[in-house]
Amino acid sequence: DSLVAELQSQIEANSADIEVKTHALTEVRAELQTVKDALSQREVEVERVESAKAEGEGRWRERECELTREVAALSSRNQELFSEVEAAREESKRREEEGRGEASKLEAALCVAEERKEQLERQVEELQHLLSHAQHEVETTTSTASEKESEISRLLHTNATLERKVEELEGVVASMQEEQQASIESESDKQAHTLAHLSQLEAEVAQLGDANRSLTEEVEWLKQQLAESETAAEEAANDAQQAMEELEAGEGKWGEMAAEYESVKAELEEERGKRAEMEAKVESMQRAFEETSSSAIKEFEDILAGKEREMNELKQDLTTRGSEEVQQMRARLQQKEREVEKLGRDCQRLSKEKDTLQSNLNEVFDQVAVKEDSITTLEGIVGRHEKEMNALRDSKATVEKIATSLREELGKERAARQAEREEAKQMMAEQERSLQVFAQQYGEKAAQVKEANQQLKEELARVSAERDEARGEAERAGLARATAEQHVSAAVQSMQAERDQAISKVGELEAALTSAQQEREAVIAKVAKMEAQCRRADEYEDQVDTLEEQLFNLGEKYSKKKEEVKSLQAQLAQYK
Repeated sequence: DSLVAELQSQIEANSADIEVKTHALTEVRAELQTVKDALSQREVEVERVESAKAEGEGRWRERECELTREVAALSSRNQELFSEVEAAREESKRREEEGRGEASKLEAALCVAEERKEQLERQVEELQHLLSHAQHEVETTTSTASEKESEISRLLHTNATLERKVEELEGVVASMQEEQQASIESESDKQAHTLAHLSQLEAEVAQLGDANRSLTEEVEWLKQQLAESETAAEEAANDAQQAMEELEAGEGKWGEMAAEYESVKAELEEERGKRAEMEAKVESMQRAFEETSSSAIKEFEDILAGKEREMNELKQDLTTRGSEEVQQMRARLQQKEREVEKLGRDCQRLSKEKDTLQSNLNEVFDQVAVKEDSITTLEGIVGRHEKEMNALRDSKATVEKIATSLREELGKERAARQAEREEAKQMMAEQERSLQVFAQQYGEKAAQVKEANQQLKEELARVSAERDEARGEAERAGLARATAEQHVSAAVQSMQAERDQAISKVGELEAALTSAQQEREAVIAKVAKMEAQCRRADEYEDQVDTLEEQLFNLGEKYSKKKEEVKSLQAQLAQYK
């Protein structure tokens, strides 16, 4: 727009110059017409005046041709300026279209960036959902593991209770054996009644032996069931330990639980040792009971005859007491059976819970694998964003270098343009002063020429009057006529000399005008050169503005990418 305004002002200045020169041409034509009128009034016989008139007309025609050519040149210059204005408008339109194209490209890139941002947000939401689900599964697994531990502790407590009950049964058997031994020793003096009582006692002992064997078998079965339950519990504990180790390898949060499990396992081993000791003690007591029973039978066979009555009484007594003890033992055995059934149900439940825990662990491992894949994907996305950021940094550095170099060149161009403008202003001022001086001199010369023409007209009038007088007097005196003719000839010569002087002054003025025109054309050419430099500087400024705008856009994109990468890195750190 500024270039168009400058070109339009230049066109207006050239139009004004054309008008001035046209006005000067009109004035010259008017002056020429005045000279023609003045010369037409002269007499035909003044050949010098006629020749001078022809020369003046030729010069004025040449000057008219020159002015016409200048007018044509200025018109062509105006046409060129008009064409430059049109070209500048086309260039501005083209730049505007290019700017729109770049804006559309940037909008498309912004849309793509928004889509990628939305996609990343969706991925982050999915990963957060997976992470929350995995945390929930881990919490569920932790609660399940704590429940399993409580079940294991309860089973250990039950095992300890059963062992205590076995110890109580062994104590009862030992007390029975001691009572039997005491009764045998106390009844050794009653040989008459011992035979019958001993036979019944033998039968009772056989029954007690059978009951003891059945009890021993039941105890062994209970031990086997307990061993199986302990094996299942150990397997469940091993599975739980494996699951804990795997969870610890995947999450790094099961150290304390593993330590607690190890302590529980150590306690279980200690309880197993105690149980082995108790089993050995029971076996030794059983062997001692069998040995004692066999020796007592042998001794009782020697004294059977004398103790029948006492044995009957003792038999009745023992029958009553034995039935009560058998009932107590059966009740204890039923209670143990119920406890063993409960242990079997607990083992089955533990097996089912172990399977459920294993499936939950598999799901957790699958989710951990999915999460690791998501983390790998996010790391890849972060890597790509970092590469894009590095590329943007390089582009930004390149653009900053180009912008810096263009700013330096623009500063140099502006300084040179300012110096040339100052120089052009000084030259224009000098040219205006010289034109003012020339115009003043031209006015003075024109005034002198007008004054000389006026004097010439007055002189011609006076000569005409004198010629008329001389012609009138020629009849009266030939000498006077000759004198008058000589005077007229001298006057015509003087006027011709003044005319030549005026024509020479006009030639000097024309030369000065030509030199001034040449100087003006040189100044115009220099101004055109400066305008071209100004246009080039304006183009540099436009390029710098465009680069600064691109640099600003790149800076905004860099900031956005940097924020996205920071957020993704923070999310990645949270996921890890």
